[in-house]
Amino acid sequence: MEIDPIFKNVEYEDNINLIKTRTISLVFPDSTCEFTGNYRCVHNSKEIVGLKKKFDLSYNEAIRSEFLRVLLENLPENVIYCEITIPSSLYKSIRLIDIQCLHLLWTGRITLTHVRIHDDYYNIIDICRLIDSLMISQEMPWYHEIFAKRNLKIQNSNKVAEQNKQNDMNGDNFTIF
Repeated sequence: MEIDPIFKNVEYEDNINLIKTRTISLVFPDSTCEFTGNYRCVHNSKEIVGLKKKFDLSYNEAIRSEFLRVLLENLPENVIYCEITIPSSLYKSIRLIDIQCLHLLWTGRITLTHVRIHDDYYNIIDICRLIDSLMISQEMPWYHEIFAKRNLKIQNSNKVAEQNKQNDMNGDNFTIF
């Protein structure tokens, strides 16, 4: 059976009774660079500690995304590993750290509380754009809360922008950040 060319590095298990795991690895090449120099390496690789170049999901985790579900519907049952390169239009201008944050939320490795604590580190607006692009299920436990946080962040940004505009019109020499 011919599978969609979006799947790369596909591995099969001939004996379906021996399949213990099915891994779907997401690749975001436009957000991943080749890290060199002045970074701590792991096992002589060029990978920064903590940042990933591929984001592994179980089959069941992957189908929580409607975008991936459609791709995976016709995947042969004997596929035990495959990589999917996400089209760059779905994550344009989104940083690797924000992609990693979504992956950790998606797989239950961090909570939204962690994301809120590190609000100055993650871009909630970009994470929500990626959630929308991948059409991740609204049934995820953090889904509604992260969008509420995004809306609050947008409202606050709009208030600050309006205050700065008003200050400029009044001739005030200070900007609110």
